[in-house]
Parts: sequence; C-alpha cells; structure tokens
Amino acid sequence: MKKCCLRTLIALLIVVVIIAAGIIVLLNLTPAQLHVDGISLGGNTLADYGLSDVKIIKIIKGARSLNKKESDVVKNGYDQEQEKSAVAALFANSNLSDAENYAELLNQNAVFSQRYVRVLNDTTLAYVLDSALRETYPSFAVREVTITKQTADDGSSIGHLRLVAGVDTAAYIPSSVKDTMAKVRVKLPTYIYVVFDADFSVFASGENQGKMLFANMDASVGGDKDNVLNDVLIHFIAKTAGISTSEDGDKAAFSRAIFDKASACINHIGAIGNANASADGVVAGSITYGMVGVDDHKVRLITYTTH
Repeated sequence: MKKCCLRTLIALLIVVVIIAAGIIVLLNLTPAQLHVDGISLGGNTLADYGLSDVKIIKIIKGARSLNKKESDVVKNGYDQEQEKSAVAALFANSNLSDAENYAELLNQNAVFSQRYVRVLNDTTLAYVLDSALRETYPSFAVREVTITKQTADDGSSIGHLRLVAGVDTAAYIPSSVKDTMAKVRVKLPTYIYVVFDADFSVFASGENQGKMLFANMDASVGGDKDNVLNDVLIHFIAKTAGISTSEDGDKAAFSRAIFDKASACINHIGAIGNANASADGVVAGSITYGMVGVDDHKVRLITYTTH
C-alpha cells in the first residue's frame, strides 16, 4: 500500500514538474514564436506595436507593473481646496475672477484690470489644467504638474515640466482590446497614470516673447519608459481622445497635444518674465521676458490688460 502511494506521489510530482517546465517554456516564448503576433488589437496587431519578439513573461510583467497607486506615481500632488484659494488670488481683478472652469484659457487671454506680476505655482497650474482639459478629455484627470529649472552645459537655463494624468481605462481602452489581452493573461487595471515629460525654454524677445517652447517630449504609463505596453496603451488613449497620430508616432503626437494645451493655459494667463512691481503686484518698471521668470515649482507671469 505504501509503495503504491509512493508511486502515485512520484507520478504526480513528475506531472507537476512537466507542467511547470511547459509553463516556463511558454512564458519565455514570443508572440511570433507562438504565431499569435497577428492578433488584432483595435485594428492593429501585436506586431504593429513592436511586441512580436517580446517574451510573453515580459508582457505579463509590464501589465502587472501598471497596478500602481496614485502615490506611487504622483510626487507633487495638490489639494483642491487650497488651490481654489490660490486660483482666486491668481485671477483677482480679471475676467476670470468668478470663473467656474478655465477651458477658455486654451483659446484666449485672461484680461486683467492692470498689468500685474503674478506667480503661478506648479500645483496651481495642475488645478487649472485639470479644469481646462475636462471638456476636451473626459475621464482624464491632471494629478500633478512639476516645474524645475536647470543649467545647461553652455550656462543657459532650461526648464523641465512633468505632468501626470490619471486615465480611466474603461473610457479610453476598448473592451475588445481588454478581452484580447486577457487571453494572454494580461489584465489592465481600471485606472492608470500617464506621465508626460518635456524640456522647455522661454522666448526672451520677438513676437513670441514670454512664451514657452517645448522640446524632448515623451509619454509613458506609470512613468516606466521601459514598459513594453507603453505603445499599445498610449495608442488607444490618444485615439479615443481624438488625437491624430504623426510620423513620429502616438507618444510624440499625444505628448505634443498635451504640452500645447499646457503652454496655451500658461501663455493665456500671462507672458513669462519678471519686473519690478508695487506692493499689490502692479508692474512698476521695465519688463524682462524669458527664463528669468522661471524657478523651481513656479513661473512669474506678466498679465495682459486692455489698457
């Protein structure tokens, strides 16, 4: 009896080992080797997203890494109640002093009673952008904006802007895509965070004086630029948001669209620069435009007036 049980146990162990070995082999194969790289994901295939030669285990790890809490990604969040007070001070004596949302900043200037020097903190910018983008991108919440200033090798100043948006996958990723990905054990969370990064400079003179110019724009899911699912997810988010792709790809087009709107919001509040001002912030001397108006976590804006 004991010998029979022992033989049965050994047989079961052998089966488990064989199954485990089979799973390990399977996970280390690629969609191309499994002949599934032609699977359609919303009109494009796994091959179109560059996943043909990526091991299945790496795709699964990429999906698992998407399950992040907001605190894992957002490092410079904001408190809505505090920012309401900051926004009230920012737009005091302007046509937006009683505004319920700031979508019009995407297309036109805020007009102030006088020319002021106003400080726009990056947390306040995040609050304003969240309001401004709600109509354009529903289920897309701006959770962070971080502005930093650095010195380049040639001694000039360069800025960096990091923007984090929370995205509801139910609104932006088709259910058919989720179902297809589930077949290879890739389950998407209901909420993911897209991190946009860009360097920027500010024109010091000319017709664009005080305006931002972005460069080196990029986007990644969860801030992980090496995640193999970046291209897939950003493609569908951009497509659902109505953003036209470019020759540079979906990430470049999506990043450009977001930073165009970020710069529009800033530039329509005022021109970036600095000037001597009175105690109540009214410009009282000559104005200097450019990176002089940028510091870590804030920009100084010279507001617009009809006078």
